[in-house]
Amino acid sequence: MKLPSVLALLVLLVAPASAQIVSQSPFTGNEQEQFPTNAPGNQSCLGNRVFNNRGDLCATFGGAPLLSSGWTFTCFIAPFSPPLMCGSASTEVVINFDQPVTRFGGQFATHSPTPDANIEFYDASGALLHTELASIPNDCQWRWLGWRVAGGAPISRVVIDSVFGGAFILMDDLEADFPAATPQPYCTAGTSGNGCQPTINASANPSATYASACSIQVSGLDGQRNGAIFYGLQPLPQLWCFSSGTSYLCVQVPTYRSLAQSSGGTVGACDGAMALDWNAFMQASPNALGQPWLIGDKAYFQCWYRDPSSCRFSSMSNAVELTVGP
Repeated sequence: MKLPSVLALLVLLVAPASAQIVSQSPFTGNEQEQFPTNAPGNQSCLGNRVFNNRGDLCATFGGAPLLSSGWTFTCFIAPFSPPLMCGSASTEVVINFDQPVTRFGGQFATHSPTPDANIEFYDASGALLHTELASIPNDCQWRWLGWRVAGGAPISRVVIDSVFGGAFILMDDLEADFPAATPQPYCTAGTSGNGCQPTINASANPSATYASACSIQVSGLDGQRNGAIFYGLQPLPQLWCFSSGTSYLCVQVPTYRSLAQSSGGTVGACDGAMALDWNAFMQASPNALGQPWLIGDKAYFQCWYRDPSSCRFSSMSNAVELTVGP
């Protein structure tokens, strides 16, 4: 009588951790597939690689991935973004990433007699993370499909095969997010009335579980000025004042700011500084913009400070992009 319970337990023990990979709305990754600049390979893989030379797109079982400007089977499909799309006529497609990614997606379509596709996600050790029965109606229309890592290991390999048995799954505008090894400064700092040009950076990328330290630091500020460090979920290069001034607003609204603080230092000098502890700030702000943070999420930080001789009586630092890791 206990046999069914034992079998159920075994199934749970060997099943992949499907909750690690979840659907992702359309996004722009830090790398794209680059089909228009590619060429057919000598064997089973595209010759010029994909994702800016950071991955391979191959076919298995003796097949070859095909780049096409249009394909007819049960109906005709043109590329989502001309001039080229990719698919395989008789076998599955495998995408291998040089470094594991936190998000993957793109435009998918099929012209096979049978709709839908089986998509498998693997980690760097070859362990199956998740299997998805992806809905792709066989109406020759493009549809966005995307996934992100919600916990656990990132994605090292994706296998795409149609339910029909031969691939007949076409893909275009593929996107992938490779985790940044370090925080990435961007945008331009304004020059204050005292000639100071402050710089913002971070000690490391943050952790979704707060497992490691992440300190956001601003240096080179005017001494003895009040200001605050703030962040948003999208970057934005826009002049802080359209009439005058050198500062840029580098973070798109909506934004969320930390408490005001003083730069310290010396009046008239550029020896002021500000800092923010990501872990302490986020743990004390459970309803802050972006919460709860997931692996692969991005936050864009900048510093605003008082500057009486500049437009709007204030100036801005440059900005820094942070990518949330495990």
